[in-house]
Amino acid sequence: MAKNSKIKECLFIFIFVLMFFHYNIVNANKSVFISGSYLNNDIRVFNNEIDWDDIPELKNARDFAVYLDECIEERMNIIPLKFTNGFGINPNIGVHFGQKILTINAYRWDYCIVSSDNNLQKVIFVVYYYPGLRIADAYESGDTSQLTNDEKRVYSIVLPFIEELESIESDLVKEQLIHDKIISSTRFKYIYFSRNQHTLRDISALGVFLNHSGNCQAHSDAFYMLGRMAGLEVGIMRGFAFGDTHMWNTIKIGENEYFVDLTFNRNSFSDNNGKSYTTYYYFNAPREIMDKTHSWDTAFEINTLQDSIDSNYFYCSPEHFSTKRQYFGITEEKPKDAIDSVANGVAKYGWKYWYAMVPYDKYYSNINNVLNYFGKALTHYNWYGKYYINIKTSKNLKYMYYTFVMNN
Repeated sequence: MAKNSKIKECLFIFIFVLMFFHYNIVNANKSVFISGSYLNNDIRVFNNEIDWDDIPELKNARDFAVYLDECIEERMNIIPLKFTNGFGINPNIGVHFGQKILTINAYRWDYCIVSSDNNLQKVIFVVYYYPGLRIADAYESGDTSQLTNDEKRVYSIVLPFIEELESIESDLVKEQLIHDKIISSTRFKYIYFSRNQHTLRDISALGVFLNHSGNCQAHSDAFYMLGRMAGLEVGIMRGFAFGDTHMWNTIKIGENEYFVDLTFNRNSFSDNNGKSYTTYYYFNAPREIMDKTHSWDTAFEINTLQDSIDSNYFYCSPEHFSTKRQYFGITEEKPKDAIDSVANGVAKYGWKYWYAMVPYDKYYSNINNVLNYFGKALTHYNWYGKYYINIKTSKNLKYMYYTFVMNN
């Protein structure tokens, strides 16, 4: 009996240890953007090649973000990290504070905790860069020899489009054409990461141009790739949107940097029949627009992002207004002025879709009042036909966004 009891006790301890180890592995890999390899011994081989005395001590998230950004700029695949001051990877769950929202152009990174105590933790990251970054690098260097077969295919597909953009002087118009090309040719694909059934195409620019589908990562990687190839200063940003983990872009225009979210610009508005249309609500958006629906750790911001709306926000762009393209956005100080402007554009230029941003006005936030005034304005310009209007109001009641869809 004593022997059996001892066997049962050992079996219980073994199962408990196994369960605890499995818990660590699951948590180390459960992040949406990260494929962590907890205590990956394959990475340990790099430890002997690292001079840890030359690695800066990272005391907080900001130190971590700046150092990691410098390593990414140098395209380092093996990145040694030295955390101090109690800041570092939690060995129990394998997830670094803020790791889900690192601003990094990598779809995956494995890591190994080399050593850890109360005052110092040494970690090695192995970074796997997005195909969009690799393709953009190849375009800038003129060397495609290191690209995979899929990356070379995408390179060939997008090259004619990039060459077309060379004749366009306005960065804003270039940006819009890139934005529209990705959205119009791509079907959004939601990825269930917990099932681990996705491929690299599903989460990168490869899927956008080879499968014409992809998730938010794919949209962001494609925008980053085309933007850089077109000479624009673009970046990647991670955080949360509408309560779910999310990824979007940043872009620098002049001295300021803005947010761009292709995923939530597509199908942003619906007409009275339920048909969805792409808009530019998150096109060069400032912080005051983004923080209503998005959240992120500001400690991981590398550059200073625009706080309030200025002339580079899409709805304020004179370049877009003057090109008289199919998709537009404007801003006016009064709702009536915006409605009049749209009616005039519809009658004079035959515009099919129009978006307008105006300060919040209780009377003109009512769809019936807007429909009534728009109808009278169209009649004044001798235009007759069917149309749909959608109104979106910001949560803080500061702005209203009109969508006009003409169907004559």
